[in-house]
Amino acid sequence: MLIAVLSAVGKFIENPAFPPVAVSVLTLTGILFAWRAQELSRLMMATALKMPILGPLIIKMTLARYLQTLALLLENAVAMPEALALAADACTISICRTKLSPIREAVISGRRLAEALAETKLFPPSIVSLTAVGDEVNKLPAVLANGSNILRSEAQRTLDRLLSLITPAITILLGLLVGGLVISVMTALLSVNELSAQ
Repeated sequence: MLIAVLSAVGKFIENPAFPPVAVSVLTLTGILFAWRAQELSRLMMATALKMPILGPLIIKMTLARYLQTLALLLENAVAMPEALALAADACTISICRTKLSPIREAVISGRRLAEALAETKLFPPSIVSLTAVGDEVNKLPAVLANGSNILRSEAQRTLDRLLSLITPAITILLGLLVGGLVISVMTALLSVNELSAQ
């Protein structure tokens, strides 16, 4: 029976149609796996953005990168519509990218950059007002870089606070685990001692 199965597999592999079929199956499997990995990544990022402390931290870091990219492009004489499109495309988080992309259309239609930033509801009011002032005094690249530094320093402060809270939390958790282990061992020893006394 086994020899017949191996013989049939060998004849199938020797068939001239096998390589194209195998390549097609492997290609489709790879595409399906990549699509599922993208969907999983998107789902995990959406979940992380909904978390109370981690979500705002990720958004601040993303907005800081967006403002820094926009400032760099505008400083190097890239036209505003192209700079907005490139800065939005440079955003690694797809949820934020979809909210940042309409800024370009709003600016092309005649709105000021500060108004377009405010419509996204992503940027804090301080960054929006800073952008409005920078637009009025024609120092937009420097003001955007400054706004990026503000968001980055706020995110760094939040991250430092989070890391300072993690150390005591891990210490308490390990203490509880070790305490639970000691209690279980002592309970077992005492119950064995009670059995031997009877």
